[in-house]
Amino acid sequence: MNGFNIFKAGVFITRGNWSDADDFADFFKKRFSKIGFDKNLVIKEIDRTIAELKVESEIGQMEALRILLSEDIEKIKENIEKINFKDTETELKESFEKFKKILQKEGIKYNKPLFIVDNFPKPYDFFDRIGVRGTNFDKADNYFIHLRGRDGSFIMIG
Repeated sequence: MNGFNIFKAGVFITRGNWSDADDFADFFKKRFSKIGFDKNLVIKEIDRTIAELKVESEIGQMEALRILLSEDIEKIKENIEKINFKDTETELKESFEKFKKILQKEGIKYNKPLFIVDNFPKPYDFFDRIGVRGTNFDKADNYFIHLRGRDGSFIMIG
């Protein structure tokens, strides 16, 4: 997770002058991906971006684009300021606890730990990033449930 995740969330909750929210967010991806997952740092970077986009000359097509971009990211900033963001790991841990409570209500006692990993451990390291493709799965007594996080990480419950 990095600042781009926060910026992109801001794009998706903001009504702007763009035709495609993904494309608009991706226009700024390089800039905001360098920042950590910190709302205040993202807001500071938005302020720097607005200052860089400021137009002080005659207006042509490029200047008009800069004005629109500046207005849109100002709206995004206002929305980001109103929201508290959770990092993926915290969100996954909270979901895991909810999952265990659901199982408990159904009479299933589950007391296994939660592992959040970047890669599946051996012998399951042949799975792809979302853990669904693999040809070497041995039918051992190892059962697991996986969930993919928005940042590409995944959890393994087993």
